[in-house]
Amino acid sequence: MTEDRYAALARRFDELTAARAEHQRLASRLAGMEPRLREAAQEVERLSAALGKERADVRRLEAGGLSPSRLWASVRGDLAERLTTERSEAQAAEYASARAASHQDTLRREAEGLRAQQAALGDVEVGYEEMLTEVHRRAGEPGAVVLRDRAAEAGRRLEDLRWRRELDEALAAGARAADALRQARERLGSADGWSTWDTFAGGGMLSSMLKHDELDRATQHLDDAAEALGRFSRELADVELPGVDAPVVDQLSRGLDIWFDNFVTDYLVGDRIRRARGQVDAALEAVGAAMHRLRELRAGLPG
Repeated sequence: MTEDRYAALARRFDELTAARAEHQRLASRLAGMEPRLREAAQEVERLSAALGKERADVRRLEAGGLSPSRLWASVRGDLAERLTTERSEAQAAEYASARAASHQDTLRREAEGLRAQQAALGDVEVGYEEMLTEVHRRAGEPGAVVLRDRAAEAGRRLEDLRWRRELDEALAAGARAADALRQARERLGSADGWSTWDTFAGGGMLSSMLKHDELDRATQHLDDAAEALGRFSRELADVELPGVDAPVVDQLSRGLDIWFDNFVTDYLVGDRIRRARGQVDAALEAVGAAMHRLRELRAGLPG
């Protein structure tokens, strides 16, 4: 590799590093604007509703005929005064609504400008990791003097990129596991309701069958959750965090519960359902704690 190609690689490193830093600065400004945009939209909506009310008050007094507002003002002898007051209030509401709409437009234009600046930078991630890898790898070559003062930063940025990817993969796996657990909990809750009816309200064979249909669905979701938790635990191991155990649910005897329906079998099945729900809740809590820690680690990464 010639010195010119080393110099070109160094320039590419500097350009992409600067572009990514600018892109992240713009993203941070946009993120900071989101609550301001929401507040501005809410204010416009509130003031628009207030303006509509004020205009309606004016129309009721201005309208010919005998609207209740006009009739009452006429009886009291202050119709003209009331009209003047209501028109003033409507005008003030109109000014306030216009100011809020103008402020919202200003914020929108600012956000659009930031997005346009981001777009002008292009996709700053394309080729970035490959460039860092090449800088880090070639910095030790005899003619790569221009790369040597960039090698340490390239190595650090490369490690940050890979760590961020591992955290993102773990977060995605955790979200899938939590979703499967929530679905299992919902089915177990339905089965628990049928179990209570079966045990204490004399539900009989039909309610037992419905209960076990819900349990069959819950079991499928629990199997899905166990698989998702296995993937989540592997991803957690990649970022040096402890895994999450899947719920271990006892097999529930469908035949015994349905064909020999009595208080004892109903109670035993109900107890197993409640223990299963407790294990699912514990797994969800553990997933939530792990996800919180992953987000902390992700937020702590440099740009």
